[in-house]
Amino acid sequence: MAMNDEQLEAEIMKLDLDARARLAEKLILSLDAPSDEENLRLWVAEAERRLRDLREGRARRYPPRRCKTVVLVVGGCFGPAAQVRVGDLSAGG
Repeated sequence: MAMNDEQLEAEIMKLDLDARARLAEKLILSLDAPSDEENLRLWVAEAERRLRDLREGRARRYPPRRCKTVVLVVGGCFGPAAQVRVGDLSAGG
């Protein structure tokens, strides 16, 4: 027998706090995650924008040996204190 929304909510509220928190995180992530098709569309648009910026002189190319990528994440992947620094370029590479 299928549950209606109210029955499902009542069952969920019977879960302990940790189980409800895990479920809430999964539900929130499911709302934020684009579909595969949307994700592909977004990446293609970004790649086209970057290529256009290179061709029109709004961006520069750097050889891989000069590029250092530093990613520092504090507080976990979804923590409020996440800090990310990408593309730290150094002349000494």
